[in-house]
Amino acid sequence: MLKSYKTLQNMAQDEFIVEKSKFIGHGFPVSSKEEALAQIESLQKKYWNASHNAWAYIVDSNSQRFSDGGEPQGTAGIPILEALKKEQLTHTAVVVTRYFGGVKLGAGGLTRAYAKGARIAVLAGRVITRVLHLTCFAEAAYPFLNPIQKELARLNIIIHHIQYTEKVRFVILVAPEQEKNVTAAIMEASSGSAVVTKGEFQYVDMPDESL
Repeated sequence: MLKSYKTLQNMAQDEFIVEKSKFIGHGFPVSSKEEALAQIESLQKKYWNASHNAWAYIVDSNSQRFSDGGEPQGTAGIPILEALKKEQLTHTAVVVTRYFGGVKLGAGGLTRAYAKGARIAVLAGRVITRVLHLTCFAEAAYPFLNPIQKELARLNIIIHHIQYTEKVRFVILVAPEQEKNVTAAIMEASSGSAVVTKGEFQYVDMPDESL
């Protein structure tokens, strides 16, 4: 599993006009090439009357594709793909829809327009970094509730949930490399009485401040 990767938080779109041609950039996160192609096909059907629907996706280094959508070769799909690569995005797809306005843009104009369509789609979808975390469970007697909370806060550990039953049970998300230190801190805070167990791995979304 990847330690982390950058993608979009959600599906979003934005648009602009160049020489009377309307461009709509759609960006969305995907988990597989099958999902990417299904979403692309859905947008192609939705914008069936558009002049062109160019697209590109990157799932990982071994799974990426692009299409010019009927535009001259190299003027649409590649600029979209390069925009994704520039932002180091994976698990991401972009479709740029064009409604031709009657004025030809030329190869350079098309390349710039489709690159811009990809950029605004990425900005609209909001870049996030998904970071791999391990779910851990810590169970302790109630007198150790505050000491454990203070230790977790000191270590900047995400407390996903606290369950209050006969004992207090923390559900926390820990970066894999922090697991031993966090377990040790919990045991120290509980005078060695806590029971710490491991669960499954999951990705936690973190905002990307570079855009």
